[in-house]
Amino acid sequence: MNNGYIYSWEDGTDRGYSIGWNLKTLIQKGLNDSAPSERLDELLEQIMQLVKESSKEWAGPITFNSFDNYILPFVEKEKPSKQGFFTLMEQFFQKISETESEVTISLDLVPRPDFEVTEKAQTILDAVNGVIADIYLSQMQRGGFEPYIAVNLYPETNWDSPALEKWLELSYQYGQPTYQNFITGTISPETLRPRNEKPDHEALHMRLGGAIGNSENQTVTGYTCINLARIGSEAKDEKHFFTLLDEQVENASETLESQRKLVEARLDDENMPLTSQFIDNLDWSFSVIILVGMNEALETLIDAPLGHVAGKAVTYKVLEFLLRKIEDIQYRTGHLYSIESYPSERPGSALLSEYEAEEAFLTPATELKASHGDDLWDALEHQKKYHSMYTGGTLEQIYLEQGLSYNPELKLLIRRTIKNFGYNYLAITPRFSLCPEHGYIKGEEETCPICGKETETYTRIDQKLTPVSSLSEPLK
Repeated sequence: MNNGYIYSWEDGTDRGYSIGWNLKTLIQKGLNDSAPSERLDELLEQIMQLVKESSKEWAGPITFNSFDNYILPFVEKEKPSKQGFFTLMEQFFQKISETESEVTISLDLVPRPDFEVTEKAQTILDAVNGVIADIYLSQMQRGGFEPYIAVNLYPETNWDSPALEKWLELSYQYGQPTYQNFITGTISPETLRPRNEKPDHEALHMRLGGAIGNSENQTVTGYTCINLARIGSEAKDEKHFFTLLDEQVENASETLESQRKLVEARLDDENMPLTSQFIDNLDWSFSVIILVGMNEALETLIDAPLGHVAGKAVTYKVLEFLLRKIEDIQYRTGHLYSIESYPSERPGSALLSEYEAEEAFLTPATELKASHGDDLWDALEHQKKYHSMYTGGTLEQIYLEQGLSYNPELKLLIRRTIKNFGYNYLAITPRFSLCPEHGYIKGEEETCPICGKETETYTRIDQKLTPVSSLSEPLK
């Protein structure tokens, strides 16, 4: 951090930040000295080994995409009983939750054309996802939220699928899973898979997977978070704001280039043995610049919040400026860059501690402040253009004061939001509490209404479900 302007993730480490592991490579080649898996339990064991060893080379989130489609051939071949499959997957999820790794698993729910599709594929996927959802519910009732689940939504998605209904129900109770929109979003399902061609550094590329995910063989070597509020408080006028912003983006790029060199040197020196089994180079590795505090910057700079028409106009100019800026940086460095909105809540809190700030909390990226209002459709309409301008790492959240009992109208809300607004990543974020004995309680309750024991309330911070008691006061 430099006097509250920029938060730099683990500056100076020779580990990268995040990676999407390619399950196809793991299935075909095995791991380390182990042969390719012939049975599902062997594959899950190799995935667990990958999870445990990843932190030596990648310090942040790791991702396994299309998990249900990759395990489908094993399930079809072995034909396990429902109870046998439940036990196997429950143990697998439990082992993941016991590690310190941040793991995201994406699920397709439908057969995909880049997999061998059999006659029974959809039936098996329905059964697999039904069991995984049941396990996840049981786990979340006890406060276990990892691995994080992302459900991929495609034009072929069956919205009446019992498995999808289960996931939607969990969303309105716990806020998990999140949804990745391949129906109307600006992201393409083809880019979930490894991209073998060289990237064109004169063009911007979408970094898939959201803030805690990646596509296969895609990595992030590091990220920085720029405090727009700090720049706004120093700027004399709008022109000066863009001059200061340009300086801070250059500073962020210098930090990210230094970080990338460390990771690249380690890979070239063959000191990343795990990564080397999956990728040969960092061509599709991104350096990420995250934003925080646009709303607060506007309140200082033009005396209007982001929700005001004047604030909206300046915000567009800021995002356009940043996109052109990273195009220039990509051309100069020959490395990929992405402008993103998360993680920004914890970095924002850390940045505020670096200087005497008027604000107690920095609003994430270009989001509306919490006090903007309760009109959902107004907020969704306001934010959709901004989200389409980011090149990765966004999440549009529908906030609820408490969880809701699921009904078909709630499915319609998500479906219409996807159809009408085109957000790449969507989540329901309800407040809920957990009693150690009786489990789930809607909303924020300090004690259990049944037994009177103290409860733990949860909320989403930087896309992760987090106990409110562990947060600093501004983040609560």
